[in-house]
Amino acid sequence: MSELKKLIENDKVIFGSRECVKKANKISRVIIPNDARAETLKAFKEKDIEVEMIDSSKNEIMEKLELEFLCEAIGVKK
Repeated sequence: MSELKKLIENDKVIFGSRECVKKANKISRVIIPNDARAETLKAFKEKDIEVEMIDSSKNEIMEKLELEFLCEAIGVKK
């Protein structure tokens, strides 16, 4: 989580699965929660995006990162 906080502070992330798929050429990998939908994972694999699943739910990520929204995917910019 501390790595994600630093990436957010440095504006090195893209939030949301749709945005990550649209901007696949601008991200190096996607971080998803352990409760991400199967369709989301499939979409990333189809675009050949590296996926890293973390051991936290969408709610836990929202709380720990102090976000005001649930997020199923966080893309890390290149």
